[in-house]
Amino acid sequence: MFVIKTLGRIKSEKAVKPLCEHLNAPVDPYEIMETLKALKLIGSKEAEECIENFLKTCNMKIVLKFAREELKVK
Repeated sequence: MFVIKTLGRIKSEKAVKPLCEHLNAPVDPYEIMETLKALKLIGSKEAEECIENFLKTCNMKIVLKFAREELKVK
């Protein structure tokens, strides 16, 4: 998860596509939350669309709560 956090902190737009793909792999909810946080920090239109698309199909309550409360995503 260190790499995911770092990519968000440096706002690496090149990392958006791999991070979005990572969301679609079966991963731990906490890893998903870190990935969403990194995408939010990157802040590009592509990153925002990725977050929005992922949350439309996400059924993990803890992730959805995190998105609403921490990332301020509807």
